[in-house]
Amino acid sequence: MIIKFTHYHYDHFHTGAPLSPIFHNNNIVKQVIGYSNPRKFFQHSFKHPVFPRDFNEISSAFEFKRIKDIRSTVIIFLPNGSCYFTGTSQFESLLSRENPQIRVNRNSYYIEDCLVIKCYDSDHPDVCISYRYENYDAKGNLMTSAVILTDHEIREEDPDNIYFKRHLQGSNYTYFDGQYTEKNYVSGFGHGRVEVIASVAAKMGLENLSIGHHDPTRTDQAIDKMLDTANKVYDEKLNEHNKKKTERGNIFGSMDRMMIFIPDKRKNRKGVVVGRMNISMGNKINDFIGEQNTLGQSYDKYDLTRPHHSEDQTE
Repeated sequence: MIIKFTHYHYDHFHTGAPLSPIFHNNNIVKQVIGYSNPRKFFQHSFKHPVFPRDFNEISSAFEFKRIKDIRSTVIIFLPNGSCYFTGTSQFESLLSRENPQIRVNRNSYYIEDCLVIKCYDSDHPDVCISYRYENYDAKGNLMTSAVILTDHEIREEDPDNIYFKRHLQGSNYTYFDGQYTEKNYVSGFGHGRVEVIASVAAKMGLENLSIGHHDPTRTDQAIDKMLDTANKVYDEKLNEHNKKKTERGNIFGSMDRMMIFIPDKRKNRKGVVVGRMNISMGNKINDFIGEQNTLGQSYDKYDLTRPHHSEDQTE
């Protein structure tokens, strides 16, 4: 199992119910990828008395990989389940070859069988990584891409940043952090405004974007109003920026356990399919957690594989 951290703030680091039992299961090997020294953060956070288990009790089931330079790092997930780190320049050189292949430990893997992940340092304002996921065909042509831009204080001038533009350009699906509107915006906390998100999306011609937030007290009605605001601003800005009259993108709200399916470009389908994971309780995890706590009874296994709802937005 591979876990990628955007950053180490506690609301992200101490994960919710679906991953908690996996963290405590010594039978599941976890490959953890993160900036700086992810092992150090695990050792610091997973310890008594603030956490039921000390990291030394579960460390044998963890492997750590460090992202040293965010913008120049490309992570390639291979068909055998492992991952390979390279640089942006080396990856671009790889794509220029005919039928590009990745060679690792005397084995070769075609690029079309791999998942490519690129990184961008978002403004949280602490270090936070945005991940861009890419799939290529056998010739090295980009087929699909998706960007997760969580915890980023987006600004109108962001598209003028060559790294930001390169990270989002051509994305088939983009997730934005839309914690605020202009009315309740608080500068410096590293979260976005829906009006600015819509403006940037229109300026860059993004196809499909969903907006999430961090406020557990916000009602569905309030979120609907934020989406209405985003769509209104998007249409206004699209008229300003869109000289070629490209098609309008989709804007929708994010939800817990949401899954996004991006159709293959070769099938000439537009849009995305939105699904939701079905989390159902199963058997209890039998790992020993400790005599001084009873949290072991509350850790359950969850099935994250079966979507119980999907909405086909493709054409």
